[in-house]
Amino acid sequence: MLGGASHVTAHTPKNEALDVIEHLVRRIAREAGVDIVGFGDVRAALPPGFGHLPVAISLGVAHPAMRALLEDGALSAQGLERELCDHRDAVGQAKLETGLRRLSSLFRAQGYRYFGCPPECDPMDSPFTSLVARRFSHKAAATCAGLGWVGRHGLLNHPVYGPHVSWATMLTNAPLRTSTPAVVSECGECGRCVAACPAGAISGRVWCREDGMARIVDIERCRKFLDENERATGRRVCGRCAVACATARLAVREG
Repeated sequence: MLGGASHVTAHTPKNEALDVIEHLVRRIAREAGVDIVGFGDVRAALPPGFGHLPVAISLGVAHPAMRALLEDGALSAQGLERELCDHRDAVGQAKLETGLRRLSSLFRAQGYRYFGCPPECDPMDSPFTSLVARRFSHKAAATCAGLGWVGRHGLLNHPVYGPHVSWATMLTNAPLRTSTPAVVSECGECGRCVAACPAGAISGRVWCREDGMARIVDIERCRKFLDENERATGRRVCGRCAVACATARLAVREG
């Protein structure tokens, strides 16, 4: 049992049980360093064999450069581009992995079923978690939890931090109140990511929930450009669409 955690028993009233579990999940995530927590009903998005885990807990850690921009105002557009050209955040991923481990301990102790989807799971790899990622993504979990929408760049857009969030997901049958899902894009008329893409991979199509995971970005074009970048520079990164999205937020702040 987790130290100091309240235990839910068969005699705990239903509403009280919901409050206790939600409080514990949020506390554990916060203590692990997670910035964003949400609960979504993902039954419509689950791959075969996962129907017994209808709730997704979305965990997000904002990129430190976005915190510097929005909380301290300490970054210029040039500083943002330098910091965000490689979106990977090893510290953020470590926080998410810690959060998943601690939530696993909680659900094991409480007798609930669970499955953790780690951050930055590459569907090109072979582990079982990668097989799940092909059919169920962190984006699906976060949109079901109402934490953001899919931008024209195909990335999850959080309303505060944009696409610069590292995500992890815990699927569970724990009794958690789920939020209203995001159903439409809030990108408006902004098309900075479309113009910024050097591969011409972004169609400009606007996402909506009814489209599910319909392709709005040409993945093969994107992958080809990344391959070329790796051959030329030794680094398989681009991130210009996401940087353009952050620059749009900088323009709003300065405007």
